[in-house]
Amino acid sequence: MSLPQWVRQSGLAGRSRAHVDALARPTPQAGALVYTWDGTNYAGQPVAPGEYRVFVEASLRWENRVVHTATIRLGEAGRVAATARHYGDGTAERGMIGPVTVTVF
Repeated sequence: MSLPQWVRQSGLAGRSRAHVDALARPTPQAGALVYTWDGTNYAGQPVAPGEYRVFVEASLRWENRVVHTATIRLGEAGRVAATARHYGDGTAERGMIGPVTVTVF
């Protein structure tokens, strides 16, 4: 309910709770966070160079959430600032998460 885009994109809606719990993480501590993707698919095989979309969805408070989106080119080093889209009526929470930057090595 809190992260509908993540649930839809991940395909986890039909998975067991144990499977979801193995992939989902609790609320992180405050501060800068770094997430890493090694350029492989779910089976551990390298994906082809090319264009990929990165989504970072976060629950802010109650029904308020934000989705940060960036398009990257795997195989081309660079840094991309993600675009934020907020959902819900709360404006006070909008500064809780962000900015999001994606770095391709």
